Amino acid sequence: MKKYTPHLFFISLVLTAASYLLISKGKPEIYPFYSWKLFSKPFGATKQDVVFKIYGVQNKDTLAITMKSASEVYDADIKFAIINRYGNNIANNTEKQENLKKLRLFADITAPGFDYYILVKETFNAQEIGKRNFSTTKTIITAF
Repeated sequence: MKKYTPHLFFISLVLTAASYLLISKGKPEIYPFYSWKLFSKPFGATKQDVVFKIYGVQNKDTLAITMKSASEVYDADIKFAIINRYGNNIANNTEKQENLKKLRLFADITAPGFDYYILVKETFNAQEIGKRNFSTTKTIITAF
């Protein structure tokens, strides 16, 4: 195994660079390096996870816009990343109006036909998923 380590490292480096170039051109990555949270948040590093979700409202009926399914334009991982990136920026008031504009455009493309959308921040402990005491705290960030 020791003699293969340099080769594996080089292959990983080349595939990571190729994935970066593909992502920058709007194509899916061939080596799932950037969508992993291996280095940014290893499992168990924190007990609190935050996920942002979008709900569409039409005729006073609220429907969760699923992030786990692909659309014609975005795959599920990209949808998840976009919602979380803009949601985090909006929640932290980082260029809020610009991020709201981008998130509205994204929502109109992926789930058209709603009167307006609601951005919700969900906080939970991923280590408790599947356990009886699992709970999620939902906070409405804004309607747009």
